Amino acid sequence: MEQYAISVVIPCYNCEKYIKRCINSVIAQTFKNFEVVLINDGSTDETETVCLFFAEQHDNVHYYPQENHGVSFSRKRGVTLARGRYIAFVDSDDYLENDYLETLYSAIKVNKCEMICCNSLDEADTDARYFIKQDELVLKKIQLLDAYIDGKRYAYCIWGKLIDRELLIDLEFPDMKYSEDALIVQMLFLKAKKIQLLSYAGYHYTDNPEGAMNTALGCQQPLDILKCDNFVMNEIVENYPTLISKASVKFQNDMFSLLINASSEGKMKKGKARETLTASICILPKKELFKTCKGIIIYSYTLFPEFMSDLLAIYSRTKKRFI
Repeated sequence: MEQYAISVVIPCYNCEKYIKRCINSVIAQTFKNFEVVLINDGSTDETETVCLFFAEQHDNVHYYPQENHGVSFSRKRGVTLARGRYIAFVDSDDYLENDYLETLYSAIKVNKCEMICCNSLDEADTDARYFIKQDELVLKKIQLLDAYIDGKRYAYCIWGKLIDRELLIDLEFPDMKYSEDALIVQMLFLKAKKIQLLSYAGYHYTDNPEGAMNTALGCQQPLDILKCDNFVMNEIVENYPTLISKASVKFQNDMFSLLINASSEGKMKKGKARETLTASICILPKKELFKTCKGIIIYSYTLFPEFMSDLLAIYSRTKKRFI
């Protein structure tokens, strides 16, 4: 049963350095009809101590510990436990402007839509992240797919949004280490009928040097990125053919990145990369592959995997030597 207008879901893992700032920014909201759902994903530092303090001090702050399962599992559990009509995801190292919830809630009610996306601010570089230039009601899916291809933040980050809980409750959250945000957002974009873009910027993003994306090694990151690409490309090929040529550029860059990273990996990782690449190539029309050198290399890999893998490993080592 709904008890709040908004549930703010915050997955927490070893975030003692940032979590107090994050929760304080939510507690200080001008909008008051909300709860905070803290999911402690098996932290081994003092994260639990901080979360318990806030839960004891505030009736609308609810704390749920669990064994470590990853951020995707934590968000899904947060949605299951949430008692709000709308869901706002906030990462534990980020924080909000005081009017964030009020601004997004007002917009979602006025526009009678299922999802609101706003701009975010980087501590280091605020101007570069204004991807939404003006307030706009989006009814055409092609615009949202195009935003993903262009790398616009609102098209691949789950935060900076207010989402109707009904969109999320039956959604399958992917078991991925990287890019799980992007895949969830793209699934939501295809599911929602009306989405509002706001030029308002009230979400502060912290580029944590210890975060998953900044400590990524090997081919798991490009593998996960390509999983999201495959989802998007399938939709484009089936329903939006005018985007195929543009999308194929990003698609091939990401496939090539996987190839390079997998070339120096062991047999098992190379096997996963080959499987993913084969599936990806089946989606992309071959004429698009043959337009570029990268595309030809990718296609050649599926025919001569061992030879191309050895060749790319030499290329990768040589390139690093001159960087």
